[in-house]
Amino acid sequence: MGKIMKIKIFVCLLVAALAVYVTIGIVNDMKIEKVYKQAVTYMQAAEYEAAIEQLILVNDGKIKKTDYLLYGSHAEIAKISYKDSATLLAYALAKVSYEAGKDMNHTACFVDFISDGYNQTLSDEIIAFKQVFETEYGVYQYEKSKKRAAEEERLNKSAPNSGKNNRSAYKPSSGSGVKNGSGKEPYGINDYDTPEDFYESNRDEFWDYDEAQRYYNRYHENP
Repeated sequence: MGKIMKIKIFVCLLVAALAVYVTIGIVNDMKIEKVYKQAVTYMQAAEYEAAIEQLILVNDGKIKKTDYLLYGSHAEIAKISYKDSATLLAYALAKVSYEAGKDMNHTACFVDFISDGYNQTLSDEIIAFKQVFETEYGVYQYEKSKKRAAEEERLNKSAPNSGKNNRSAYKPSSGSGVKNGSGKEPYGINDYDTPEDFYESNRDEFWDYDEAQRYYNRYHENP
């Protein structure tokens, strides 16, 4: 077989392989788009749990349901990249959390992921929900701050000679990251990889991020 013939055969095989690769890619893209559209259809019907499952399929298992559903991790949601499915997932999770009556801090983790300037699929519905929730959440935070202020005042009055303003409801003993000296860490802190994720899931327990970060770091320094 001549050299030219070998080259022709090689080129033919290369073209055939490329054609198969492109065809497979097109078929996969069509399948993904079909699943994505099904997720949108479920969301239009307010079937958010079903939409979440479809969005998991769209993104080919890049995220685990427990990772973002339990902790509201922005890092996990951000892993998905097909079109605007990250925002759709955040919205679906927020709706599930909100309608189930879960702690508002939990819902806020998902709502915070949605950009104020989002203008893609279901944008009117999503932005309207975000605005309504943020109003409710503002009221919730205000009422909670009043309760905390009242509790702080009560604690200060009960210990007038302490010379300190005990802002936090938790009291780590010897910097070990335990609550009220019980010897048991109450927040499942080992389940969190970063202080950001820890704070997102425990906002209700701390005054602000800095306090939660100090608690997180103190625990890992003295487990």
